[in-house]
Formats: sequence, structure tokens, C-alpha cells
Amino acid sequence: MKNILLFVALFGFSVSSQANISPDPITPDVRTTDFELVVTPKRIWVVAGETPVKSLLIQVIDCRNRVVMEKNLSSKQTDWSLNVQNLPVGKYDVVADGKKVATLDTRLPGA
Repeated sequence: MKNILLFVALFGFSVSSQANISPDPITPDVRTTDFELVVTPKRIWVVAGETPVKSLLIQVIDCRNRVVMEKNLSSKQTDWSLNVQNLPVGKYDVVADGKKVATLDTRLPGA
């Protein structure tokens, strides 16, 4: 009986100690970025989050799927914005690294 209790105790200890071993670290996707976009009729501001953004391509695409404006932002720049006040009136998609992240409508009041 003592042997069984000892075996159960040792088995429980070994299982609990292995649960505390952390798995191999997962390498984060280098394309995953942490940023926010603030879209106004005059400017598009890119605000970096806690994760460093080394490079980020921002594109403004019109309703005909043509790139009308683009800017490649890097960590070496201080101005992370696009001046969009001279775009013709209309709706535009804002794309960051190939993914649509916002819509810009220059028909809004105050534009």
C-alpha cells in the first residue's frame, strides 16, 4: 500500500513539474504589426503600438482599385502620416501591407 501511495505521489509530482516547463518559444510572425490608424478627411495618421514596426506600406486605393497614394513608413522616420486633403472627393480604401484596414470618405462634412 505504501508503494502505491509513493508511486502516485511521484507520478503526480512528475506530471506537475512537467506542466511548469514552458514550451519552445514561438517565433512571432514578422509581418504582424501593432499599429492604429486615425483616418480624417485631411490626414491619415499611423500610430505605432508597443510592438516595433520596422517597415509599413500604406496605400490609398480609389473605387477603380488604382493606387492613388502610397507611403512606405519606416522606424527611421518621424512623420508617420499621409496628407490626403488634395484627393478628389470620393471613397477610398486604406491598405496597410496588403490588407484593407480602413475606409476614407472625403465627402464627409469638414473635408
